[in-house]
Amino acid sequence: MQYELVLVVKVGSDIAKASEAVKDLLEKTGYSIAVNEDWGKKKLAYPLKKQTEGHYLYFTIAGTVNPNLLHTKFKQDESILRMLVVRKEEEQNNNQIVK
Repeated sequence: MQYELVLVVKVGSDIAKASEAVKDLLEKTGYSIAVNEDWGKKKLAYPLKKQTEGHYLYFTIAGTVNPNLLHTKFKQDESILRMLVVRKEEEQNNNQIVK
């Protein structure tokens, strides 16, 4: 299965260190990383843990391990404000007949 993972990290944190820690955790858990993007600092719609801005990290990962395990692991890290794991849909053939 392929998943998309988005993390919101505290702005005051060392982003490079947080990104490496996430990569290490993903690899130790059994996921392979296909895409790793730094989306940068963005203003949050509402405060999270008294933070009004967050630094976004995006990953596309593949693995057979239950993604709920990632949620429990990332909750322990105080530099991560939020996370979202979504199963990536398989790309469909665009040559389908439309009636």
